[in-house]
Amino acid sequence: SLLYRPVDRFSWIQNAKELKEQSSGIIKTTGLGISFILNDQNQVVLGVRYVHKGSPAALQGIKRGDMFIGINGEDWKLSGNTITNADPLFGNNPFTLQQGILDGDVLTKGKTISLTPVEGFQESAIHLDSIITTQSGTKVAYLFYNRFLANQIQELVNVFVKFKEANVTELIVDERYNGGGHVIAASLLSA
Repeated sequence: SLLYRPVDRFSWIQNAKELKEQSSGIIKTTGLGISFILNDQNQVVLGVRYVHKGSPAALQGIKRGDMFIGINGEDWKLSGNTITNADPLFGNNPFTLQQGILDGDVLTKGKTISLTPVEGFQESAIHLDSIITTQSGTKVAYLFYNRFLANQIQELVNVFVKFKEANVTELIVDERYNGGGHVIAASLLSA
């Protein structure tokens, strides 16, 4: 007997082609990395953690830290621990998000942004890399590594060559939103 989501959240059935594409970072997305929060006014807010470069969300000007207070003309609806009207975020159809603008301690309505998910979007394992020089002259490399993708191994090697050539002596690896992936990429990063 096959287990399924309501009984076993770690079991699922997936189309083999879709699984292979997802494992290679080829996804259907609007480009948003998100989380939901409940603010001090008991208002559900969607917070943007990151935006994939070149994605529909990026093309609409959405950036990390943006907040949205509703979808398709409705406020977010919370029932227990579930946002009951969040399905459009993960579907195939266009949807609109109502931006929240912080005015003191209150979120007010900002502009409405339309997004359409795209198929075949190639996400990047390296979301961001930079080199920071501290006041004392120490060079610190920062790597936001979003996913362990085996088809992007060379990019990982290249960023470390860049760090080495810049004489970096300290490293920050940010994997806060990394959902996993291929062991070969994780092993290379560890090495």
